[in-house]
Amino acid sequence: MRRSFYYMIIFVCFALNLYATSAKDTLTFAMLPVKDQSKLTEEFIPLFAYIEKLTGMKTRFIYEENYEKIIDKFRSNKIDIALLGPLPYVKLDQQYKFNDPMILLKQKDGETKYRCVLAKFGKDKINLDEKIKVALTQPLSTCGFYATDVLLQKLYNKELKEQSFEYKMSHENALIGVVGEGSFDLAGVKEDIAHEYKSLGMRIVAKSEYFPGFSLVANTKTLSQKQIKMIQKLILVIPQSTYKNWDGILSNGFDKGDKTFYKNFKVNFDQIPDTGNIDEK
Repeated sequence: MRRSFYYMIIFVCFALNLYATSAKDTLTFAMLPVKDQSKLTEEFIPLFAYIEKLTGMKTRFIYEENYEKIIDKFRSNKIDIALLGPLPYVKLDQQYKFNDPMILLKQKDGETKYRCVLAKFGKDKINLDEKIKVALTQPLSTCGFYATDVLLQKLYNKELKEQSFEYKMSHENALIGVVGEGSFDLAGVKEDIAHEYKSLGMRIVAKSEYFPGFSLVANTKTLSQKQIKMIQKLILVIPQSTYKNWDGILSNGFDKGDKTFYKNFKVNFDQIPDTGNIDEK
C-alpha cells in the first residue's frame, strides 16, 4: 500500500511537469457504440475526471453510432483517444499506423480477452427450415457479422449471408430485437452484455473463441509519446479501491496494451456486408 502511494506521487509529479510544458489542454475522446450514449458517458466521466485532476487536461467527448466515422475522424486527427474493439482496431491499423492501443480494459474475471455469443429468448426453438432472423450490432463490431457468421456455421451449419440479418447498431439494440420486439430469432453480441439480459429470458447458445480486449487507442499524430506514456501510466496505477467504485466497463481495471496482441487477428473486410439484407426480396 505504501509503495503504491509512493509510485502514485511520482507519476502525479511527472504528469504535472509534463502538462506544464505542453500546449495541449483538451483530449478528444471517442466512445464506441456499444451502449446508449448517456450510459457510456456516465461510465467514462470518472476516468477522465481522474486524468484531468492529475494533469489539468480536460476532455471533450465524441459519440458516433458508426465505427467507420470514428475511424475516419481518427485518421483526420480529430480524435486523440478512442475506445475500440479488436475488429475496428484492426481496420484502423490497416489504414492508419499512427496509433497506440495503450490500455486494455479488463473483464469481470480479470482477463482482458472476451468472447462473442449467440443468444436467443428462453426455450424458443429455431426453425431451421426457414431463414434464421439474426440481430447484429454493426458491420465493424467484432461480435457483429464477423463472429456471428462463425458461430452460426458452428451451431447450425448455416452461413449468415444466406439468412436474414439486420444491423441494430448496438449490442443492447440487438438483444432488444430478440427479447423485446421479438422480431429476431438470435442476437450476436458480447458475452458480458448478453448476461445482463439473462433475467429477461435471454439464453446463450454458442460462444466464440477469445478475442483481444477493448482498448483505449491513442493517436500518435495528435499526442506526443510523452503524453501517451503519461496517460498510460496514470491509468495503470489507479488503485483498485478507486475503479471498483466506477460503473460499467471501467470497473474491472486496466492492463497495458500492445499492437502485438492483434498480430494473429486476420480479417477480410470485403466479406463483411455494409448493410443488412432483412428487406431484400
